[in-house]
Amino acid sequence: MKRLIVAFSCLVATAFAFQNAVPETASGITIHGTVLQAPGGQPIRKANVQFRASRGQSNGQYSATTDPDGRFKIDDVKPGRYMVTIDHPGFVQAARGRSTSILLLPGQDKTDLVFHMQPAAVITGKIVDLDGDPMRDVTVSAERVASALRGMGFHDSRTNDLGEFRISDLQAGRYTITALPPQGAVASTPPEKDNPKDHMIYAATYYPGTLDKQQAVAVEVHPGDEVPINFGVLTSSAYRVTGTIVGLPIKDMVEIMLSAKIKGVSKVSSWVKEGSLSFRMSCPDPTRQP
Repeated sequence: MKRLIVAFSCLVATAFAFQNAVPETASGITIHGTVLQAPGGQPIRKANVQFRASRGQSNGQYSATTDPDGRFKIDDVKPGRYMVTIDHPGFVQAARGRSTSILLLPGQDKTDLVFHMQPAAVITGKIVDLDGDPMRDVTVSAERVASALRGMGFHDSRTNDLGEFRISDLQAGRYTITALPPQGAVASTPPEKDNPKDHMIYAATYYPGTLDKQQAVAVEVHPGDEVPINFGVLTSSAYRVTGTIVGLPIKDMVEIMLSAKIKGVSKVSSWVKEGSLSFRMSCPDPTRQP
């Protein structure tokens, strides 16, 4: 009798454990999807598909790589809202941004997801100085005009020793191009007795060659385009601002920022410890034409 009771208890315990394990296994969601090229609908293989949980969720992230038919599968995904990003060299996600939001409900597998990618556009070119010589280490940025991508419409590159740059992975659209020389790049250094306004440095310049962003000409690109542009950086008057910081606790640092209201001037900042500071800023002279 005792053996019968023990056997029955084991059977009940096993059944209870199995019953509790089923919902946990069943709660996982299976995702099937396809990544296609737009236009055309050709499958894109070796695309990296990632599902990242939205903020505030602890679901983590899941990823898969598409097969030769552009298909992918992800098992045992927890319910929740995810941001889907797809990466592949030479392509960009064909959407308003670089990610798509999707909600996964408990017990509902996703078997018909279709994502599209477009051939990426590229902007290439060369940056030169006032003498027509190539400038290296110039940061060239492409900012999408009227972008609603919350920071995703900004791309940049840096010129090499030949002054060449290449900005890749661009979605179709219109972009404002900015060339930002290294901070303090001097165009001319007059003697100390000369007018400070004659001290010129290279300043941020907008394509096709202006210090005023309002006069910049946007560059339009289409899927798969490679658009070449060349332009030179302009100069601006430079001023030196010096000062002393006192009263800081030991080992603390403070950020000094200088911001001008003159159109076309960028904020300049510098981190310093207690003591003196010195830096230059470019300030377009409204009375002087570049």
